[in-house]
Amino acid sequence: MFSIMRIAAFLAIAALSCNGPSRQQFLRLNAVIDPFIAEGKVPGVVALILRDGKPVYEYAAGWADWDARRPMTIDTIFRVASHTKALTTVAALMLIEEGKLSPETPVGKFIPSFNYARVAEPIAGAPLIPGKPGKHATKLMRLEWPITIHHLLTHTSGMSYGVHPDIADEFKKGGFGAFLKQAWYITGRDDTICEASAKLGRMPLKAQPGARWIYGYSTDILGCIVEKVSGMPLDEFFRKRITDRLDMKDTNFYVEADKKQRLAVVYDRLKEQNKRSAFQGAYAEGPPRNLSGGSGLVSTAHDYARFLEMIRRGGEYEGERFLTKESVHLMTTNQVGTMYDKQNGGGFGYGFEIAGPTTPEFPQPQGAYGWYGILGTFYRVYPKERLVIILYTQLFPRDNHLRARFLSEIARILKKGI
Repeated sequence: MFSIMRIAAFLAIAALSCNGPSRQQFLRLNAVIDPFIAEGKVPGVVALILRDGKPVYEYAAGWADWDARRPMTIDTIFRVASHTKALTTVAALMLIEEGKLSPETPVGKFIPSFNYARVAEPIAGAPLIPGKPGKHATKLMRLEWPITIHHLLTHTSGMSYGVHPDIADEFKKGGFGAFLKQAWYITGRDDTICEASAKLGRMPLKAQPGARWIYGYSTDILGCIVEKVSGMPLDEFFRKRITDRLDMKDTNFYVEADKKQRLAVVYDRLKEQNKRSAFQGAYAEGPPRNLSGGSGLVSTAHDYARFLEMIRRGGEYEGERFLTKESVHLMTTNQVGTMYDKQNGGGFGYGFEIAGPTTPEFPQPQGAYGWYGILGTFYRVYPKERLVIILYTQLFPRDNHLRARFLSEIARILKKGI
C-alpha cells in the first residue's frame, strides 16, 4: 500500500510538472516590460501567452495614445504589418490542398509580366558608380527557370523590397520601395494588389529564383494569386475561410468606425520621445483599395493568438479543420536549406522563421517558429512547450531589446517551471 501511495504521489507531481509554469511565475514578465515603458523606450505594450490554448499570462501597460492618455488594453488594435503574411500563406495552402494550385505552378501563369522578369546581376569588375553609394553597374539577365509558388512562399523568388542600392532607382520609378517612403507599405497604394503585382513583374529581381532568401513583396504577389485562383478579393477569402471561423472579429484590412478608439498610435523612437510616427496609415478611413497580403492587416493579441493556436494544433481548431498536418509541417519546418541563417542557424518554412539551437543570444527553444511586424509586433510558437507568445507595441522602428529581454525571461521561467 505504501509503495502504491508513493507511486500515486509521484505521478501527481509529474502531472503538475508537465503543466509547466504557473500564472504566478509568468507575472515576472511584468518587471521586464514596465521599465521599457517608464523610460519612454516604448509607448505601451500588450502581451499574451497561451498554454494549450488557454491564457496563462495577459498584460496591457502604457499608452495606446500617449497624447490623449488613452491606455493600452488587452483588446487594443494594432497594425500587425507582416503578420499578414502567415494568413496569406494559409490561404495559398488551402488552395493547394484543394488542387487549385501547386507549389510548382509558375507565377507567370497568373501574372504574365513575371514570364519576362529579369535579374539585376553585377557586372564583373565594375567599379562603384560615382555619386551612388554602394551601387555597382548591373546588367539585366533572363530567368534561368520560372518563379514558382514555392519561391513566393519561402521568399526565395528573388523579389526584394527594392531597397538595395543597385535596383532602388528602378523600384522608385515604378512606384515601389523608396517611393513609398517605407518599403513594406504597399497597402497605401491606389491600385489593387493584382495591378501592383503586374507592375512588380517588371521590377528587377535581386537574385535568380531559388538562389537566395530575400525578404520582399513575394507574399503580396501571392495574395494576388489567391484572389485570381479563388475568384474572391483577399479580404473576403480571409473572412470566409479563416477569420470568421476563428472568431477573429478585430482582424481586417481596416478599422471599422465603431472600433477607431481602440487603434493604437504609432510612435517614432528615432526622433523625439513620444513623437507620432509619420507611418500611421489610413487604416481608420475605410477599406483600402490595395489589399496587401504582405502587410495590410490590423488585429489584436487575442485574435492573432487564436490563429497561431490553430497552427500549433496542426491545422485544427475547436473541431474545425483548416489545414492538413502536412501543410502545417511545411509552414513550421525549414524549407530553404542553409539560405536563411539569421536566427542562429535556423531556417524558414512556408511563412514562418524557424529557430535554430538555443543560445544566450537566441533563447528560444529549437523548432520554435514565428515572425515580426515592422511596427513593433512580434509572435512565437513553442511547439514542445505548447505555448503561443504575443508581444505587441506600436513603434517604428521596432525595439528589439524588449523582445530579447522578454524571451530571455520566458526561457528562465520555463527552465524553473517545467
